[in-house]
Amino acid sequence: MIQNSRRLRNGLLDRQIIRSMNFPTFRQMVQKDKIRPAYFFLGEEDFLAESGAAILTDKLLTPTEKSMNLSVFYGSEAISLPEALNTMPVFGGYKVTIVRHAQELNAKNQEAVIDYLKNPPNDGCLILLSRKVDKRKFLFKNLNKNIETVECDKPRFQRLNAWIKEYVAQWNKKLDNEALGKLTAINWPGLRELAGELDRLTLQVGDAEIITVKDIEDQGGGSYLFERWALSDAVAVGDLKKALISLENLHFWNTKPMQIINDLFKLFNGLWIVKYYIQHNKVVEGKQESGLHQFVYKKYTDYSRAIPRKVIEDGLLRLVEADLNIKRGIRQPAIELNMLVVDLTRAIGKRNI
Repeated sequence: MIQNSRRLRNGLLDRQIIRSMNFPTFRQMVQKDKIRPAYFFLGEEDFLAESGAAILTDKLLTPTEKSMNLSVFYGSEAISLPEALNTMPVFGGYKVTIVRHAQELNAKNQEAVIDYLKNPPNDGCLILLSRKVDKRKFLFKNLNKNIETVECDKPRFQRLNAWIKEYVAQWNKKLDNEALGKLTAINWPGLRELAGELDRLTLQVGDAEIITVKDIEDQGGGSYLFERWALSDAVAVGDLKKALISLENLHFWNTKPMQIINDLFKLFNGLWIVKYYIQHNKVVEGKQESGLHQFVYKKYTDYSRAIPRKVIEDGLLRLVEADLNIKRGIRQPAIELNMLVVDLTRAIGKRNI
C-alpha cells in the first residue's frame, strides 16, 4: 500500500511519457508501483474502467484514507471539481479524484482538469472515465503527457479467455476446458454481465476448485448460459426441435434479440473462419491463427466439415437481413428470430420438426 507522498517522491510516481496501454499492461504497471499522475480510462467496456479506478484507489489509499482523501464526481454534476483538484490530502496522505462520464464536463471543469495536468502534484492522482471521446471538446484536444490513456475495449477471443481465468482465480477457482471454451464462445453484452454470472457460479459451487459445464447447467444462473450454448449447438447440427425449444427458453429469460443474433453470428463467423483453414489444409495452423479457444476451434471444425461453405455464407447474409428487419421494424423481434432460427437450422440439417 502506498501511504504517503514521501514514498511517491522517491520514485513510485512514474512521470515518464508512456503511450496508451491496454488494461493488462496497466495492471502490471500498478503492481510494480509505477503510478502515473493521471489516468484516462477510455472505451465502451465500463466494467474495466471501474475496475481500473478501484485498483488505483486500493493501491493509493487505505480504507480509512478513502473517507477523507477520495472525491468522486459525475460529468455534468461535477460542480466542485476545481476545488477538489486544488485540495491538499488530509494528514499528508494521498489525494485521489475520480471523474465518471468525463465527456460531460462543462467548460469550466474541463479547463480545471487541463490546468491540473500542466503541473500535477506529487501527492495526487486524477482518474477520468469516459466511454467515448468528443475531439471537438477543449478537454480532449488538450490532454497532455501527464495523463495515461488506458484502453477499455471488450476483450476478444484469447484475451477474453485469459480474463475469465484471472477473474475466477481471485476466488481460487478454475474452469475446466469445456466450460471455459463455451463461456468464451458466448457473445456477451459486456464484462459486467459475464462477471455477474461468474460471481454466482463461484458462490454456487462452494468449496469445489474446478467449475465444470455440469456445474453451470445445474446451478441457478446456468440456465441462461446453457440455453445460449444450446441454441448455437442445435443450429450447428441442424436440430430444429432443440433449436426452437432453446429459443423459447431464451425468450423466457428475456434475452435481448440482438444478443441472440450476435450469438448466432459468432457461430457462423467462426464456422466460416474454420472452413477456410479446412479448405486450405491448414487446420493445425488455424488453432493459433484463428484466435479461437482450442475447445471452440475443435467443435467448429467438427461442425464445419459437415456444412457446405455456401450454406455458411448464406447464413451470414440471413443474419444481416434479420438484424436489419428488427432494427427497421419490418417484423416483430420474436417473429423474426423464429423465422431466422428455422431458416438457419433447416439450411444445415435439411429436416423439419
